[in-house]
Amino acid sequence: MTITNWFNWSVKDLSNESHARPKLIPGFDQLDKRLQAALQERDVQKHQRKRTQAGGGQSQAKPKKLKTTRKQTPRVCKFQKVYTEKRKKLKREANMQSNAFQFRSRPVPDFERSHRRLERRKLYLNSLQTVTKPRCPATLATSMVALNKRLKKQRQSRKTSDFVPRINPGSSMDYLNRQPFTPLVKSSFTHPKPFHLHTSERALRRQVYDERKRIRMDRRLEQQTIDWFARERSEYFKLRKMTNFKATPNPWKQTRVTARKDSQAA
Repeated sequence: MTITNWFNWSVKDLSNESHARPKLIPGFDQLDKRLQAALQERDVQKHQRKRTQAGGGQSQAKPKKLKTTRKQTPRVCKFQKVYTEKRKKLKREANMQSNAFQFRSRPVPDFERSHRRLERRKLYLNSLQTVTKPRCPATLATSMVALNKRLKKQRQSRKTSDFVPRINPGSSMDYLNRQPFTPLVKSSFTHPKPFHLHTSERALRRQVYDERKRIRMDRRLEQQTIDWFARERSEYFKLRKMTNFKATPNPWKQTRVTARKDSQAA
C-alpha cells in the first residue's frame, strides 16, 4: 500500500502536542506543496530534538506569596548588643588607664582633677557661710541673752565713738580736763630674734665628740710610739750582746775533769 497524498497531511494530525511555528523562508508560498510539507516536517523534527524544561507542557500555577509577618529580632541579638557595649566600655577604660600610667616628658596637667578640687573647695566655703538656726527652747533662751548683751555693747561702743565735744557746754567743763589726742604710730620694722634650732645643739654635740675622739687617737699614737721604742731598744741590746766576745769551753778538758773525779771517788 502506497501513500501518495502524504504531503497533504498536517502536523496536527501527527502529534497532539503544540509545536513552535516553523521559521519563514522568503518565497515559501511560491514553492510546491510537497517541498513545503518536507520543510515543515524538518522544522518539526528539529524542534522535537530540543531539550524541554521538566513540566513545560503543563500549566503551572503561580506560587502563593508568603504571608509577611512582623519582623521580630531574637533575644540573643539583644544580649549580644549588651555584651558588645560592655566589652567596648572595658576597652575604653583599659586604654584610659594605660594612657594615665604612660610616661611623658612633658605631661599634660589633669584639668578634671583640678576642677573637682575647686568644686569641693567652693562647697566647703559655702558650707562655712551657713548659719544654724536654734530650734529647742534652751538654745533660744541662751541665744536671746547673748543677743541682748551684744546689742548693749554695740550701743555703748557707738556712744563712745560718736562722742563730739561741745565748744560751749552749758552744764560742765569736763572736756577741758581730758588728755589731748596723740596719734599712735606703730613701727613697721621687724626685729629679728635668734632661732633656737636643733642643728646648733647637734653641732655642739658633734664638736665635743670630735674632740674626745681626737684625744683618744693621740693617746693611741703615743702608746704605739712607746711600744715601738721599747721594742727597738730590746733588739738593740740583743745585737749588742751578740757582739761581745765569749770563750767556748773545751769539751776534752771537761771529760778529763770528770774522769779524775770518778777515780778519786773510787
